[in-house]
Amino acid sequence: MTGESGAGKSSILLYLLESGHLYGGDDLVPVSRSGIRPYLRTMNIRTATLRSLPAGLQERIREHGRPMETPSGVTYLVQPADLGYPSAAAEVVTEVHRVHLTAADAFSAEVQADGRLAIGWDAPRHRAEAMSAVGQYVRSAKPFRFAPDGISAKAAVAA
Repeated sequence: MTGESGAGKSSILLYLLESGHLYGGDDLVPVSRSGIRPYLRTMNIRTATLRSLPAGLQERIREHGRPMETPSGVTYLVQPADLGYPSAAAEVVTEVHRVHLTAADAFSAEVQADGRLAIGWDAPRHRAEAMSAVGQYVRSAKPFRFAPDGISAKAAVAA
């Protein structure tokens, strides 16, 4: 998942974790010749993001996260495992779905020619639409597959 700071990457990541997906990293993941290697650093949940989450999840983040003052306000540093989410710690991931987020006044979601889902949204206002678009994309789109001979990649073909 890519996007500028504040574009809503952590919001979407939390939605995917709530939906049963594995955690492979927040902000960056190392890529090797065999695939993506999980990098299990803390998630950084800003106060604005926290306010838009379901009450039970907010409570778990406040209970297990470490608050830290940042230029944008309080940010909670939390390990997804502490929130009860499984991680892909021992797995090399060879297939991924790619999502790019952009802050926008109006909601838009479109699968690009390269196969990634591009979402324009305002996280607090368009949360339901974005979560629905990502869920539909993950269920229906072909994943991006790493070639076995290196980090060159191609779209996966249907089996």
